[in-house]
Amino acid sequence: MNVLFVLALVLAASVFMVCGTQGFYTILGIFANIGVFFLLVFGFHQRWPILWLTVAGFLVISLITLFFVNGWNLQMQAAFISVLLFLLVFLCVVPLTARFSIQGFTAVELDELSHLDTTIPIDFGTLSQSLLLISLSGAVLDASVAVSSGTFEVFRLNPDLSFQALVRSSLTIAKKILASTVITLLFAFIGSTLALVIWFIDLEHTFQQIINEKAFVMEYLSAILTTAAAVLVLPITSFISSFVFTRRGKATRVGEKVTT
Repeated sequence: MNVLFVLALVLAASVFMVCGTQGFYTILGIFANIGVFFLLVFGFHQRWPILWLTVAGFLVISLITLFFVNGWNLQMQAAFISVLLFLLVFLCVVPLTARFSIQGFTAVELDELSHLDTTIPIDFGTLSQSLLLISLSGAVLDASVAVSSGTFEVFRLNPDLSFQALVRSSLTIAKKILASTVITLLFAFIGSTLALVIWFIDLEHTFQQIINEKAFVMEYLSAILTTAAAVLVLPITSFISSFVFTRRGKATRVGEKVTT
């Protein structure tokens, strides 16, 4: 039996054991997001506008992950608004990544692609920016859902909390999440670059040469920006979710008084 098929069955069984029937939507969401990724690749091949196509893909992935998997509720609405605000910030900052000159193939990849035609009619600068957005989408969605859900539980148990008090509680939750998120992303970076660094050491590269290699800089920049994205979206979600929940709570109480 194919190993990938066995691993997929193990994943599905684990999700159903933990999430129950909700796991069905989780599995469908995973395959739907994979489908979005292949549509992005198809769009790149058709030479559609790379960055805007990626932004559209990012929004579709957000809609699938937040609303299809987790349902239409206040927590996911607040998380989605936070993701939209983060996306606006990203689009303002992303042109600065051109100064790092990480676009194109690395020296390691050129050795492997030496027998292929590398004259591809694609703007690799824009492509690198799009890849950064795709790589940090998971961390952004995970952080926004975690903070929004935690904030909602605080508000559900204390519906009379003011906006300022709920923000303070939400920021406390965000600080706890931030520590584990940074550690997770740090070890993901270490795991993805460890073999590369060992290879550079075997080639007797100096430390200065290693940190200036394009392959290392690409991985390092991706890890830094992903961590920064998670750090940025946490307070944004805290403020947005606190505002949405307290506003809905006030509207509900006013409606109850009018009915009474």
